[in-house]
Amino acid sequence: MPTIQINPTQGKRFAASSFSGAGTDWNSIHDGTTATMSDQDANFNIWASFTSAFGFTFHYINRYANDFDLSGLPAGATITAATLNLYGNSWPNTDVNFHIIEGTFDSSLAADDFNNFTGYASGWDGDDVTDYADEVTTGDWDETDFNEITLNSTAITALQSAFDGGTRFKVMYMTENDYEDTSAVAGGSGVSLGVEWHTIGNADSAKHPYLEITYTAAALLDGPLALRNGKLNILAGRLVIK
Repeated sequence: MPTIQINPTQGKRFAASSFSGAGTDWNSIHDGTTATMSDQDANFNIWASFTSAFGFTFHYINRYANDFDLSGLPAGATITAATLNLYGNSWPNTDVNFHIIEGTFDSSLAADDFNNFTGYASGWDGDDVTDYADEVTTGDWDETDFNEITLNSTAITALQSAFDGGTRFKVMYMTENDYEDTSAVAGGSGVSLGVEWHTIGNADSAKHPYLEITYTAAALLDGPLALRNGKLNILAGRLVIK
């Protein structure tokens, strides 16, 4: 079956932080509705950390969103499989597993898209969202080559719907403790847990992320089709008459 590679149309970073005079204030950012948004750099990282000193506790969360324009697929294509390919980069702190979930943002990202993903509500966690892949384990993260992430059947359905509807396929990335709504960061105060990869902001296009989509092409009929009597049953696929 044929395949096609599609680079992201847009990518933005979302950074949020909070502090409290005593104890923690994790929920104010985990359940927050806006964050500082900026263009992606050559390399991007998602991370979470906290710092505690002199009775103050600071929390930080970085998320990332991008989308893919599927108009390069041929008319009538049926998507059968997809992988997301991210070229890893060295993360200077402590690696953490991460998740890829369904985004619900518009075609132009804004600061208040920080919480625009399926399942968002006050107190949300990973049981509420729509996963597009298994948890990515950064213990196996390749920092010198592409990491191939297989998208699940839910993502394939969403890809097909986006293609058929002429919209973009949208994803949000977040760290494991953000996904699980766990304010504690392993390793203690001042430890940043994250992962990093190259983005479309990198001058080296050979390291740009991409979707690899496998599809079946629509059946084409050359010449006239005459049905004089009886029935024409199409049990699977599509019939395209030009």
